[in-house]
Amino acid sequence: MKVALKYCGGCNPDYERTPYWEAIKQAAGDEFQWVRLEDGDYQAVLLICGCPKACPREDMPSGVNLVCLSDPDSSAEAVLAMLRKKE
Repeated sequence: MKVALKYCGGCNPDYERTPYWEAIKQAAGDEFQWVRLEDGDYQAVLLICGCPKACPREDMPSGVNLVCLSDPDSSAEAVLAMLRKKE
């Protein structure tokens, strides 16, 4: 499954987004192919935002299968389960 990764702009993050993303990627192993949103060829989008406002959510393409994270409370396994449901 191809998943586009998108970060917010990081203007006011409540947590470190990169280590959270790295844990998700490591837990995923080879199950997912990570691409950029601009690449266009994906089944879902993982949007990692630094605060609850999640500004980029409003700019996502219409009808996109979106998993939006605005805090690190979900385990990597839980995030992957959410992505699998979008397939």
